Amino acid sequence: MEPSATPEAGSRTSFGEMTTCPLCGHENVASARFCNGCGMRLAAEQDQRRKPATLLFADVAGSTALAERIDAEAVRELMLDYFGEMRSAIEAHGGAVEKFIGDAVVGVFGVPAAHEDDALRGVRAAAEMQARLETLNARLERRFGVRLSVRIGLNTGEVVAGDTSRWESFVSGDAVNVAARLEQAAPPDAVLLGETTYALVAGAVDVEPLTPLAAKGKTSPLQAYRLLGIRADVRAPIRATPFVGRANELAVLEAAIDRLRSAETAARLLVLGDAGVGKSRLVETALDRAGGTVQVLPVRCLPYGEDITYFPLGQLVRQITRIDERDAPLDALQRIDAVFAGRSDARGAGAVLAQVVGLAEGAATADEIAWATRRLLEIHAGGRPHVLMVDDLQWAKEPLVHLLTDIAERVREPILVLCLARPEFAARHPEWVPDARLEPLTANEAKGLVERLAVTASLAPESLNRLLTAAAGNPLFLEELVNYVDVAGDPSNLPPTLEALLNARLDARPDDERRALESAAVEGEVFHRGAVSALVGPAHATTVDDALDRLADDVLVRPAEASFDDEVAFRFHHLLLRDAAYRSTAKRRRADLHLLFASWLEHKLGVWLAEAAEIVGYHLEQACVLRGELGPLDDETRSVGERAAAILDGAGRRSLARGDAAAALSLFTRAAALSFDKTARIEIALRRGVAAHEAADLALAERVLADVEREAGRAGLEAVEARARIELAMLRFHLRPIDHARGLRRVGEETLATFERLEDDEGRALALVLLAHERWLALHCAEAERMLDLALSHGERVSDDRLIASILVALARAVLFGPRPADEAAKRCEELLARAHRLGPTTEASISSKLAPLEAMRGRAERARRLARDSIAVLEETASPLAVASALQYAGLAELVLDDGARAERHLRRSVALLEELGDRSVASSTAALLSRALVALGRLDEGERLSALALEWGGRDDIVTQAYARSARALVLLAREETDEARREAELAVELSSASDFSSQRGDAFLDLAAVLQGCGDERGARHAADEAFACYLAKGNVVGSERAAEFAARAAG
Repeated sequence: MEPSATPEAGSRTSFGEMTTCPLCGHENVASARFCNGCGMRLAAEQDQRRKPATLLFADVAGSTALAERIDAEAVRELMLDYFGEMRSAIEAHGGAVEKFIGDAVVGVFGVPAAHEDDALRGVRAAAEMQARLETLNARLERRFGVRLSVRIGLNTGEVVAGDTSRWESFVSGDAVNVAARLEQAAPPDAVLLGETTYALVAGAVDVEPLTPLAAKGKTSPLQAYRLLGIRADVRAPIRATPFVGRANELAVLEAAIDRLRSAETAARLLVLGDAGVGKSRLVETALDRAGGTVQVLPVRCLPYGEDITYFPLGQLVRQITRIDERDAPLDALQRIDAVFAGRSDARGAGAVLAQVVGLAEGAATADEIAWATRRLLEIHAGGRPHVLMVDDLQWAKEPLVHLLTDIAERVREPILVLCLARPEFAARHPEWVPDARLEPLTANEAKGLVERLAVTASLAPESLNRLLTAAAGNPLFLEELVNYVDVAGDPSNLPPTLEALLNARLDARPDDERRALESAAVEGEVFHRGAVSALVGPAHATTVDDALDRLADDVLVRPAEASFDDEVAFRFHHLLLRDAAYRSTAKRRRADLHLLFASWLEHKLGVWLAEAAEIVGYHLEQACVLRGELGPLDDETRSVGERAAAILDGAGRRSLARGDAAAALSLFTRAAALSFDKTARIEIALRRGVAAHEAADLALAERVLADVEREAGRAGLEAVEARARIELAMLRFHLRPIDHARGLRRVGEETLATFERLEDDEGRALALVLLAHERWLALHCAEAERMLDLALSHGERVSDDRLIASILVALARAVLFGPRPADEAAKRCEELLARAHRLGPTTEASISSKLAPLEAMRGRAERARRLARDSIAVLEETASPLAVASALQYAGLAELVLDDGARAERHLRRSVALLEELGDRSVASSTAALLSRALVALGRLDEGERLSALALEWGGRDDIVTQAYARSARALVLLAREETDEARREAELAVELSSASDFSSQRGDAFLDLAAVLQGCGDERGARHAADEAFACYLAKGNVVGSERAAEFAARAAG
């Protein structure tokens, strides 16, 4: 026999019917609690719901004495009368009796259906219970000469509400326990209100505050209020659709749009205001009045996720290039490239933006993304005024905030970056001064708005005043409350809080609409019809279209821009309505819905999944977290957690690759918390430590990496342990170079041996890079270059672009400082530049900065300075401050080669300042040494001496560059002060320290400084010999400028 109706997905049906799993579609027997296909729980979706409710506990006092004085049968009759009166009082005010426990009565208001004034109903029911007991007591005194007393406790809070048709208890939660404790603490014939209940009814009652009560099972005392009476009048809250007031704020926006029409550069405008205060309405009105004179590019920020930092940018790219999820990846790439065709100033921008929208893998940094975005907007605008409207900026991650600032400050096109945010954004970003700050409406404006909204409701003056008072000028409150009056047709009982109102509105919707809203809330404020159909399950999918249409007609949702061309999207009319619908769904059901949405999104995105993988990871994460809050995790949930961890881990890797270390750190932290596999968790922790290092949280990085080293060692994970050792060695060297410089070689050799045995190419590359760094510090640059060449071959085998980029930059440094003649070294740098082209502008600029000193050595001053200037400019836009400081250091070195102390000082001083701010002393020490040399050349001896001392304080004994340049500078200072013996010792020590170095130009500098000191000491022969040695060093390096300087010195000494 066929069933008469399709059973609800995930619910139990009558005997002979089947239960359909909403996740996988598998049919299960009706008695099944879990799906036999995928293991998902099959509890009925309406079994439980989370919601605010008011609980009433009442217990009678005096029943024992009564039982001693009258017959048991009479007592039973009287207690039945008592229970009947108490039930009637509760039900008269819209409550339900949850259960009877001995002589106690438990009532609940807000279950199964919420009302806008459930707390007040509960208080009134308590007062009526006391009045009814008085009537009952009059009969008892006449017949038996005894009285009963009742103690009542009332508390409001979130409960989990079950099916009221079942026999078992249907509400649970801490709010229930608190109500019981209040009842126990109440004196006979007293009503005690909990803190939340009193807050909701404060305008309607008179109370006596009590000393906080110590309650069993509660860590903190309970604040309670004794009810003294209920006032005759009650007050309430408020809403906004017509545009009212805001004349000044509207004028600000209209003026900005007017300026845009004649502008040649971008500008920024921030509209700030609380949720519901009317930001979107203000902007819509201003843009409507502008008509078609400006093109609007709307984007929005999402409230969750780190790897979706650039979600709004993805929206922008898609709008401008007109690509969507139906386009084949190759076609979409061609459309992006077409935007930049023929633009030499945007070479590589298309590749960067392809990574943003998930069409390509790569290691574009946040600053490279900003550069590409500026080019995109400049090309697209083409002199025409545009408004880039960014909604919900308070949810934006820092890289996006920086990007918007960058657009406003650097784009040379008429583009208004119009941002909408809540006050918490300004609190985090004081540099963003609001241009328009929306405050609550004035009393007259609010009244005018209510009059325009209440076109179908007849509001009495008293009700209108109560509504205006409760709303306090918030248009959202006004709109929602007037809308409720329109629907209910009863203006006399206004809800005391918006939360109560929203839950009342949700409970008033038919089952299909409520089901659709709860499913939609899982996706977010903006949701898609297809997602709702998938989440409600096959049994209810056919009801979704009608349900959403009715909700749109009633303005609970409104049309929105869809993320998919074959979808229809809606937005909750207010975010708070979405939050209320989400919170009202039981956690177990919510977890199941997150799983369903993740599955739907994976299927929907297909080949585009990488772009939004972190969103999928977020929903899997929420499913796991919610189930974890309900008790021990089963195998299926652990599997979900592992999937979420893998996705978040992948998102973290992508964030790290593009230089967004802060986002990567958060993602790795979340991934590690979700992983139940010990090996995977340790590996994720390793990446977390690396991200913390790059995010400049050095203390956390050191702690995490030390833990990884220890835990990996215990678990026998040799490769992970070795990687952690390498990361720790470099981190500790940068923090404390004097203490940890000598440990670099030992760690490098030991870890290289490990990776050789494990045949781990990536590990070999990392260990070789560490060893090369140690060799470079000792100025054994030829050895460093050989090690880096070998590291590069290993890195290319594993196709790790980030690793390859770092090796190429390190190679350029080794080539600069090594024994290769300048002409040959410059040629090698050009080869490295060609290999780095596909890796992006940051890598190219970093290599070019090392080419600048080589060009200076070759006597090509103009090209050297152009390379340095261009490299710094690119890195300032695309790279970290550390990379900028490094480029400034090499620019300063180039100027020292060219003997221009003033220019050298400007570059080097900026570099030192940046490095000091970052706390990186390993690079700062050598920069300070070079700066001391420039200052001495300019005759500023005291400053030069201070910087040389600082360089020696920061640098380790094995840092030859720092030691040699700082001591040479100090020798020249001492010579000027006629402290010749000490000057000679310092100059000779500088030569001795660099004697084993193959940095020929540095050795030449040390010899030439020694020549100057010896000449000042009267040792002309020694001076000529030192100058000849300097000439030979410069000649070997092909340093034409240095050779000429040494030859001139020798000629003067000989003459």
